[in-house]
Amino acid sequence: MNDFAGARNMLLITSSDADSVIRNRKRSPTWLTTTPFPLPNTVYCSLLNVLNWTTVFVGLNVDSLDRLYHQYAFSRVTAELAGCGIQFTVPATISSATDAATVRRMLRDFHRKSRSMREESWSGPLDFPVARTVIPWASGGFENFTWRVNANDDEKIKRAYRSVLLLTLVDEARYVSPTINSLIQEWLDISRRDYNNTNPPNELPIPIVTASHAAVEMAGVAAVEVLAGQHGKLTGDYGHLLADFIRNRTLDLQVGPWMMNSRGFAQVGVQIASFDWQTGHFQVFMKATENDIEETFDWIRINSTQSVWFGQADLPTGLPLCRLGSEECQTEKTWRAQVAGISCSVLLALAVLVVTLWISFCHFDISCQWRLKGEEALTVPHWNLKLLLSNFGHEAPPSDDIVRAVSLDSQNDYGLSDENPQ
Repeated sequence: MNDFAGARNMLLITSSDADSVIRNRKRSPTWLTTTPFPLPNTVYCSLLNVLNWTTVFVGLNVDSLDRLYHQYAFSRVTAELAGCGIQFTVPATISSATDAATVRRMLRDFHRKSRSMREESWSGPLDFPVARTVIPWASGGFENFTWRVNANDDEKIKRAYRSVLLLTLVDEARYVSPTINSLIQEWLDISRRDYNNTNPPNELPIPIVTASHAAVEMAGVAAVEVLAGQHGKLTGDYGHLLADFIRNRTLDLQVGPWMMNSRGFAQVGVQIASFDWQTGHFQVFMKATENDIEETFDWIRINSTQSVWFGQADLPTGLPLCRLGSEECQTEKTWRAQVAGISCSVLLALAVLVVTLWISFCHFDISCQWRLKGEEALTVPHWNLKLLLSNFGHEAPPSDDIVRAVSLDSQNDYGLSDENPQ
């Protein structure tokens, strides 16, 4: 469609999907999009780098029916995110036949190596209970994650939600304005009357319908402006001109202000919510808007005191138990050896300290006047004393004991008498 519209100079506005090729003005001269969803990999790359969770643990489903698909998906994601500094561990293989013990070992390995996991699987042993509590398109057109489904494991799910971060690829605040609420009823009436849509109201995808409404409205605004500038004398197709009128500006539409960036995308916002134990609901604590020039997202914390992780105001650091990467992760055996080595070093240091204090105590307690061969005495200065050998078996050394004091001095060589000791 993009190639067809570009070749014939026709304006093309999509409202539910886009591709990175839209940023190439030569290949997409007339393509614009009002899609409310950003390119997911751009969001993931930005978020993981902001949180410093740059090593992603991978679980890969190897069941025969969908193995090739998951391998393909993993290779695509790896290729997309590798350019922004995200690393992936060697995939841990899982299947429907994987037992609970293997899953527990894999989860322990994940806990020691990384902070985020990507599971390439439709279903399998890693389908945690929290995934079964998704109610699609509830609460005004958005998915509602809840732990309360009147089941026996409700309280377990509630406790598990304390470690869940809910990333929403739209800014929900944009779609709860009074204007949008009034338009929703009109859209429902049109859907039922003109298209015989009998689906319940909560099946209406509000962000996409809003984007479609904005696309039609901004095309009309651009056409009016181009006609006014050309004095109503248009000749030929003016898709390129209409696209340029819409790019890089904010239009005041019926659905509210709608900002289009210079690359043909509508500026979108994303948000992250954490589970509030007191209220039992997810509360948004971080938001981000797209940076048009750098093609990334600028994240801001909107509530710095809110509990976001097990009662803490901050998310866990990007450094797991054994640092990032399996080569740095120590085994329990190595860890015990390190503890033993440290303990031995501490005990040895304490032993040296005790001996030193004991020698110092004895040095100050015993007189430095040693009686050698009767009345002849030798004074040994304590600052020159290097080695003292004596028999401390008695309270005071007897005069007949053999006492040897050896000391070296820069001026004198203190020693015993020239005569051989007895």
